[in-house]
Amino acid sequence: MKRLFLLSLFALGALGGAAGEGVVIGHVGDDPITLDEVVIAMFQWGEDPPGGAQSAVAAVVEGHLLLLEAKARGVEVTLADVERFIQLEAEPAMRIAFLQFEQLFGHQAVIKFHQMVQTTELMKGEILPQEILGLVGLLPTDDDLLDFYLENRQAFLEPLRMRIGIILLDNEEESARVLERLEGGDDFSVVAREHSMDELTAREGGLVSDPLTIGQIKSTFPPEVADTLSLMEEGSWSGPFQYPVGIDIEAHLFVTMVGRKEEVEHSFEEVIETVRSIVTEMRFMPHYQRWIVERLNEQGLVFDFDLFGTLRLDLLGMTEEFPSSESTDETPLEELESPPVVPSDETPLEELESPPVVPSEPSTEEGS
Repeated sequence: MKRLFLLSLFALGALGGAAGEGVVIGHVGDDPITLDEVVIAMFQWGEDPPGGAQSAVAAVVEGHLLLLEAKARGVEVTLADVERFIQLEAEPAMRIAFLQFEQLFGHQAVIKFHQMVQTTELMKGEILPQEILGLVGLLPTDDDLLDFYLENRQAFLEPLRMRIGIILLDNEEESARVLERLEGGDDFSVVAREHSMDELTAREGGLVSDPLTIGQIKSTFPPEVADTLSLMEEGSWSGPFQYPVGIDIEAHLFVTMVGRKEEVEHSFEEVIETVRSIVTEMRFMPHYQRWIVERLNEQGLVFDFDLFGTLRLDLLGMTEEFPSSESTDETPLEELESPPVVPSDETPLEELESPPVVPSEPSTEEGS
């Protein structure tokens, strides 16, 4: 499915350059939603149709609402800001993706999409938490942050990490030769390259690619090996150990301690801003979910699923049916399968049946 989706996107780009440019498939208030934005969102977050289409629509609807809300507050991420970010601050992978999207959809469409994404991040990450939690009196105090830190102290421990090397052998004779060489002072990495049957680590002188926590070591190696590694000093080696590699098959294992980073407990002062972000988000999201439903209803939301479904099938090469309405050309979102519950002043938050977009896992937002 993923391969089909990517091929379909390139086919879309071949249909006259930016195929979805100017095709309006919905509105938040007077702000138009284009086909390009939804398809870019599907591609950006790596989700295949049809589920990706639903999530992409929800994310784009949310983005347009927050563009309007930002404008009402005099907040703006300019196109120049986005250009500067892409050129100077974005990770290489993001710059490469930007160039690929640009070929498919045109420079202006991609820049405006990233303007919406960055505005969403600014509003949800900085402006709205302060505004909404301030209104309901839930901005976390330093005492709140300290209580959370003390209750979750283990979460702020940086565990012991060990960088280890291994030599894996399949017979006793080879194990005896390796033991003789190591006891004679030969370098562990040289011996690993010449003798270890584990090709991946042998190429690196026996080095296991990533540092391991004690939990990862215990889940990977037999108890005797894990206990030994936990006590080893940097530069030391140990072995041979019996190491099961299959049913009734045991290999011979030597290990070395390349480096250790001991467990570190971070003080409250060191992590206070991290704690503030966690507590603020925990308090903010339920209120944000209610707020976004109310604001969508005030702004007005219309999405033409008939048009989007037709274009999606034609341009993306899909064969599934997409939800549509037979009664009108433009389908208000409350007629779709899972409309959000519009809360009244008396509706407790916990009684809402269908919360709107959650940022970490966008879901279709349908309401008018």
